[in-house]
Amino acid sequence: MRFLVLLLALLVLVACGSAADETGQTNPPSDVIENSDTHDDTLEPAEGLSELDGDEDTSAVEEVQTPPDTHEDDTKTEPADAVQDILQGDTGAEDTDTATSGNQCFAEKQGAITVDYDQFSPTFGSHCMGTNHQDIDGIEKVVFLGDSVTVGTPPYIGYSVHLFGALQEKYGLLELASCAEWGARTDDLLVGKKQIPKCFPGVEEKRTLVVMTVGSNDISSMAQNKLSEEEAMVESEKMLDLFRDAIRWFGDHPELFPKGVFIIFANIYEFTDGTGDVSSCPVAGLAGFDKSWSEGAQAFTHIMEQYMKLAVEESRDVILMQENFCGHGFKKDDPTTQCYLGPDVEMWFDPFTCTHPNNEGHKALSDMFMAVEGE
Repeated sequence: MRFLVLLLALLVLVACGSAADETGQTNPPSDVIENSDTHDDTLEPAEGLSELDGDEDTSAVEEVQTPPDTHEDDTKTEPADAVQDILQGDTGAEDTDTATSGNQCFAEKQGAITVDYDQFSPTFGSHCMGTNHQDIDGIEKVVFLGDSVTVGTPPYIGYSVHLFGALQEKYGLLELASCAEWGARTDDLLVGKKQIPKCFPGVEEKRTLVVMTVGSNDISSMAQNKLSEEEAMVESEKMLDLFRDAIRWFGDHPELFPKGVFIIFANIYEFTDGTGDVSSCPVAGLAGFDKSWSEGAQAFTHIMEQYMKLAVEESRDVILMQENFCGHGFKKDDPTTQCYLGPDVEMWFDPFTCTHPNNEGHKALSDMFMAVEGE
């Protein structure tokens, strides 16, 4: 299968952040943990899960995120009002059919710049929201890692809040931890801000689901530095090595997860519906998206393909965020675009930053994670 990623004038994607506090916890096995520079802290995260940094007492986390229980069965918790609509939707949990190729999902979105996922023979979910490589069940704890898409951006309720509510509706009371941070890059998972060591300081006794969005800030850094095509490919491989190390760390240390650990990560999206027209966002200039970076197209394609390859090789799952957000960006009303979905389609992007999801986008992203978790 070959389908559209971008008609790149490659964008400076998801931006800046604020770091979580350092902890005094003992790190996991250190064979892959190294020192690295951290990034500047410039923005405060949104309310809710954004307040968690991995050192918080998880009982306090549950008090923040779990409203009073209204069920007679006190093992279940009622999700917050903000997530009710999404919980009423079909997550695909009862449908075990799978698509045979990405072409079945995204043939109508083929374009000049394409990604070939099918070369890695992934198993796609019947919902076309992501892959179906894990049989996820019996979850007792949810851990969020990654960047500002996961942390959430004011004034919107982040997908992590919706998703945690939906998972509690399904599994009952869950433990929650979040080490996601504004501005995080792939080097912040194991090194740098050490998100994984913070959230997994020792043996994890609970059956755990790890959820993350990460990679956009790496590409943003390349774009801001205006790397040549060759330089961008070199940097993309460095980024991918860091991401591979992070995903493989979980499989390399099964002794830390006696009850098992599942991982779902997202690929990387953009806000122009595949057109590369950065000016389509009304505040693009103010947000720093006044210039294109066409030299990054090859690197972006390579990163997207390697995310899929890693999901196949490690039997983990990837959310197809780019493919499903395409058609809900700032060119959604242009019928000449490859991602045009028809009139009156919802906008899923934040008009204040261009690059982050709005409320509808966060709900949709939660739906994607829930669909992959359920099938």
